Amino acid sequence: MIMACSGTGVMESSISNLFCAGDTVVVTRNGKFGDRMKQLSEVYGLNIVDLAYEWTETVKPADIAKALEENPEARGVIVTQSETSSGVLNDVKAVAEITAEYPDCVLIVDSITGIGAVECRTDEWGLDVVMTGSQKGLMLPPGLAALSVSDKAWKAYERSTLPKYYFDWGKY
Repeated sequence: MIMACSGTGVMESSISNLFCAGDTVVVTRNGKFGDRMKQLSEVYGLNIVDLAYEWTETVKPADIAKALEENPEARGVIVTQSETSSGVLNDVKAVAEITAEYPDCVLIVDSITGIGAVECRTDEWGLDVVMTGSQKGLMLPPGLAALSVSDKAWKAYERSTLPKYYFDWGKY
């Protein structure tokens, strides 16, 4: 889907379209945009398992595996592929291998900086939602954002009860 908005718009849409208030999500944070995904999750009343790292540190897939083992009710894992603020590249393929073991848990990948700059094989790796923005790795004028949605993520959309209007994926 292509949306007339900034990357933050598709980030917010990934929360409002996939979850219900009180759902548990694992949020990885190693920079400004991981922090933003945590803030968006808070605004929508999600229960957050916060995996915070230094901004120069990569997300450890083993930490995500442990968080999901301890929180099997988690409905989502959120990771930034390429963190703009620090330049850190996270291994979203390894994270997808972990989340694939949880049929009700979607993997949301912020690749707003990554798409066009680093490898990101959405379908092959099993990434459920992948977001990008025109002004970052694609090096186009700002104002457009895009995302892909897997079948697994569409099932999450169908159960979502969070409010949405402009960013309602069903309308798109």
